[in-house]
Amino acid sequence: MFKKTRQVHIKKNIEISKGKRDALNEKFIAQVQVKAKGNKKEQRDQDREKYLKKEFQKQVRAARKEMVAQKKLVSDLRKENRAMKQTNESLKREKWQLQETIIQMAKEYENETKELNEKLESELDRTKTMQRELESLKKNQPRNRKLLEKQISLAKQVAVLKKMKAELQQKLDNYDSIAKQEQGDLKEEIMNLRKELDTYKVLETKLRNNPHALIQYLQQLFTSAQLPDLLDFLEQYITKENLKYFYRDDQSVFYLFMRRVSLLSYHAKKKTKGLFVLRNPKYTSERDRLGYLTHKEGEWLFVDLTSTAEIREYPVLDELQLENDNMELPARAVIYEGVAKITRTYPQYEVSIIEAKETKKDRKETKQKKYKPFGNYKVLIVGSRQMNEYKERLEMHGCTVETHNPYEEGFELFKGKIGRAEIILVCERHVPHNVWDHIDKQQPFVSVLKKDSSDLIATYAYVTLQRCELI
Repeated sequence: MFKKTRQVHIKKNIEISKGKRDALNEKFIAQVQVKAKGNKKEQRDQDREKYLKKEFQKQVRAARKEMVAQKKLVSDLRKENRAMKQTNESLKREKWQLQETIIQMAKEYENETKELNEKLESELDRTKTMQRELESLKKNQPRNRKLLEKQISLAKQVAVLKKMKAELQQKLDNYDSIAKQEQGDLKEEIMNLRKELDTYKVLETKLRNNPHALIQYLQQLFTSAQLPDLLDFLEQYITKENLKYFYRDDQSVFYLFMRRVSLLSYHAKKKTKGLFVLRNPKYTSERDRLGYLTHKEGEWLFVDLTSTAEIREYPVLDELQLENDNMELPARAVIYEGVAKITRTYPQYEVSIIEAKETKKDRKETKQKKYKPFGNYKVLIVGSRQMNEYKERLEMHGCTVETHNPYEEGFELFKGKIGRAEIILVCERHVPHNVWDHIDKQQPFVSVLKKDSSDLIATYAYVTLQRCELI
């Protein structure tokens, strides 16, 4: 029993020990596991602590570096702040100076503006005053003009009187010396008169021996005052034997003189309407025409200048008979069915002398041209180019020539020249259009040159003189 009880007790103990052992094992295992877990956690904590320590050290080093940089930045900012303060002070001074300058300039501008306004008001008042004076002058212009002309006349008279007074005063102051000088001048004048008397005696003897010299002498000294005596002399002198000398071609010289007188009288009356009347016109038929010859594109043409209203060109019949010497020469023609047959040409010059000139290579002969005289007619050339050349050419034909440049000379001068001229030649290519306000191109004594040259000027002058029956 005891054994059984002991065995039971041992069995129980064994069972208890086994249970304890299992529990202890489990506890140990749990403790080992816990310890293992604790070791792992501790290891992790240590590793984390080391990592955090390294990170903290890095942060400390970075913080130190940043602190050093911040200190440097603070130092730089302090320096910059000091520089900014200095700049600010300088800018404040400049601002103050600028404000002072602006204030001063504003005052000056205000003063100048005030002065300018005062000047402007003064000028406006002056302008208004001048306008009133101008209106007053316009109203009183006729009366002022008369007063001005009277003042000018009186001023001229006063000037003449002052001059006469000065001369008389000088004569009075220097009477003795003037008297002696006048006596000397009288003696010299007496000597000159004696010499002139001797000259006239020689001339008288010369005229007795050579009556033809009287004509040359009259050409030099003859004036219009002697015209009545000359006409009486001619009337007594005309006989049957010398009657032929009083005709030029088929017309009486006195008829030509009267034509010139009539033409000049027409100009002198300043007529602007109506045409100059031709008493006995030669070239009025449709067939018998007056003009000149020209050469275009290998063809001879006759330019009809019979009428001033319209200038026509006709082809020439038998043009092979014409030579280059006929170029731009006056000519007569008969027009039949639109073709011109040349009946006569008028050469402008004739060969008078043949001169021989020797050169190193050969011997050449040159012909000297002598221009045919048209007569001492008064010609006006209107244009702006080569006027001197054209004037010299017509003077070689015996004409008295005046020129007028409408671009440089005024209308009043032009009007006077028109009144003195017998015929007028207008170079249309180089004159303004307002020329025709003063010249009637329909008049027979006016010729319009579409193109111009020295030969054409002479041709137009000759044709115009013929058209007006002056030659």
